[in-house]
Amino acid sequence: MLGLALDSSDGLRVASDHELLKSRLERLFFTPLNDQIGSVNSGSRILDYLWEGATEENARAILKEVKWLISAYEPNMMLTSVLVKFLPVSNSGAIALVIEISFYWIDLEDEEFNLNIIKIAE
Repeated sequence: MLGLALDSSDGLRVASDHELLKSRLERLFFTPLNDQIGSVNSGSRILDYLWEGATEENARAILKEVKWLISAYEPNMMLTSVLVKFLPVSNSGAIALVIEISFYWIDLEDEEFNLNIIKIAE
């Protein structure tokens, strides 16, 4: 897998598979519903669940949404595990959503990817 990344210090550079896949998943998970031009009803409800609060019910809903988004939009990804948890952010009162995801990419089957995707709600 090849791609480019913008870096504040180095400018344009070749990105690693890990960076590219994490970026794809972040876009998939955190693009709100109907936010893509010309793509009605695509997007995610994960941010909605995050702003509703750190409850067990919302964690289950986010887990379900993650699995659905990957099955619908990332057919080359073979999930091995997904974990969703909420963590407090120091003494600020903010909550961090952590999505721990493990998977194989069909073209890169020899390597299992383990990513932590974090979003903070303040």
